[in-house]
Amino acid sequence: VNKRTMEALIRSGALDGLVHGDIDYSRAMLTATLAEVMQAAEQRSRNSASGVDDLFGGIAPSERVNGSLKSSHVRLHSWAEQQRLIAEKQTLGLYLSGHPIREYLPELKRITTGRLANLRPERGSQLVAGLLHDFRTMRSKKGERIAFLILDDSSGRFEISLFAKEYEKYRDLIQKDAILLIECTVSVDDYSGGIKGRAKQLMTLAEVRKRFANRLALNLNAAALEENFCEHLANILKPYRRVKTNIEQVTVTA
Repeated sequence: VNKRTMEALIRSGALDGLVHGDIDYSRAMLTATLAEVMQAAEQRSRNSASGVDDLFGGIAPSERVNGSLKSSHVRLHSWAEQQRLIAEKQTLGLYLSGHPIREYLPELKRITTGRLANLRPERGSQLVAGLLHDFRTMRSKKGERIAFLILDDSSGRFEISLFAKEYEKYRDLIQKDAILLIECTVSVDDYSGGIKGRAKQLMTLAEVRKRFANRLALNLNAAALEENFCEHLANILKPYRRVKTNIEQVTVTA
């Protein structure tokens, strides 16, 4: 088994059980120690083939505790959830242990029509959100470029067409795995019997926050606050001085 295969097994989660801890720690540890582990395995294989015992053959970069590998000297940070999910998608072609949009669902719930699985044809526009799972472009009979986007919000998938005028306007936002919010009409798809959408406007999450945000809530942990916290917060807010926003609440926990 070569290094590339081992990396794929780690990134897909196939080796999670070898390390004690959550999966983000497990995959970070296995990735960090892979080179040493493979080197030790190659050395042991050579020794076995030659019938020679290595004086340091029993020393490994990790120790086994209750059937699991535990780091004995490697210091590292666990993977972030997004890093784990991206690695799964690159390796398996799908998200296995979660979905990148989940951390944004409470926020999106406040501004969108609803989850994709619950969409129904209605008069007027609806605002939907999802991860851009895939898209394709083609030429219309008039020779104009149009696009078909497939959004995924972990509850379902929804295809939205983007005609020439809108495609030219928003083409730079059409990136795989980007989170998009789309104002669109929803109608019955006579061909499939399902529903389909036609886009009017595409927005990023940052653009939607600018458009809809009208109050700010701060949740602070007193024990974690640094001495220069207020100065640091002022620097963060400085670029937005002219924006009027209500501070809804400030919660400080001990």
